[in-house]
Amino acid sequence: MKKIVSLLCSLILILFLCACQGGSHQKSGQPQGKRTAEEAVADGTLLSTVDLMDEAEADAEAANKTYAGKYYLMNLAVDRLNDPEYIRAGFNIRYDFPLKTVYFTADLPEEEREGLALGDVLQIVGKIVKIEKRFNGMTFVEVSDAHCVTKTFQISGTVVAIDSAFWYSLIVSDDSGHVFPNSEITVYPQGNGNYKEGDRITAVGTLRDGILPGHSCVDPYAWPFYMESPESVEIVIEP
Repeated sequence: MKKIVSLLCSLILILFLCACQGGSHQKSGQPQGKRTAEEAVADGTLLSTVDLMDEAEADAEAANKTYAGKYYLMNLAVDRLNDPEYIRAGFNIRYDFPLKTVYFTADLPEEEREGLALGDVLQIVGKIVKIEKRFNGMTFVEVSDAHCVTKTFQISGTVVAIDSAFWYSLIVSDDSGHVFPNSEITVYPQGNGNYKEGDRITAVGTLRDGILPGHSCVDPYAWPFYMESPESVEIVIEP
């Protein structure tokens, strides 16, 4: 009888461990969605749209089960504006990457679309209602009840290069997590400041997706963005 009880206990423990391991595989590492837009904004935790694109491309059905029906705070770069019902967002195609196949569609109110241009980066809050791979191979993340939270960003990072060939600019490896993971941002400060490589800076301003003509990324695997005429650029003095 003791052997039977021991075997049953062992079996229960094995099943429990398997269930725990199975559950861990389903976790995406992304923040939990919220029930309302207000809760998502108050929480302030950004959904990594880059990671979501990877998940959606790998398995759209699984991503749909994970994210659909919840509100998230997310940063997006405008890809298309000519549809009257929504903006389409994606990311600039880099020379070393294949064509992008995942897009976001967000039904921003008309007044919040005014003044937007292709490549503009904005932070929105919205409800992911569907992630669907279509017959043409493209995957769409449909976001409803979307609203623009801000078009101004604060970035913090290290100056990895200074370019003065065309326009004076600072190429910054952004580690603030406020924009996109693994992003490299070219900042064009007013005037030629006393900056040097290795300086840690913060900059505040609007962002655009991509690289201006005549410039290139230091890290070819980083997501490129640029900030023209920032509101402020400050060197961070380490304590």
